[in-house]
Amino acid sequence: MTRETLLDLAKQFSNLNIKAITISGGGEPCLNPYLPEFLKELQKSNIKYGIITNGTYMNKYLLNTLVKGEYVRFSLYTDTTPQQFYSTIKNLRALVNLKNKLKTNCIMGVGLLIDTTDYIRTSQIIEELNKINISYMSFRPKEYLNR
Repeated sequence: MTRETLLDLAKQFSNLNIKAITISGGGEPCLNPYLPEFLKELQKSNIKYGIITNGTYMNKYLLNTLVKGEYVRFSLYTDTTPQQFYSTIKNLRALVNLKNKLKTNCIMGVGLLIDTTDYIRTSQIIEELNKINISYMSFRPKEYLNR
């Protein structure tokens, strides 16, 4: 979405007295360079927000804006590449550390899509997540059409 579209949406949400939104789907929302500016506009209007992200693409400016929201849910997949996994873990850890530093109430969790054919990888991921002190983990099995 363009900067103008996002800022217009924030204005419309405010005019409609929207109380809260969830940002998700249609690709990775954190790739939009205007997301932090959009979130700041929501903050100005006291609109609460949460985001669902794969957590791979984040910078300090985005982290500082996300941590002021209601929640951030990181979507993880047990069959992700090690590079994607460790990028997500690094960003999740940075966000939790920032939350603790700024003393915000942002809830941070992980939705884990489990490849039911690889339980060892699942347990390794859970062990790694337990070290970070997130708020919650949810689990969903990855379904295969041709079992």
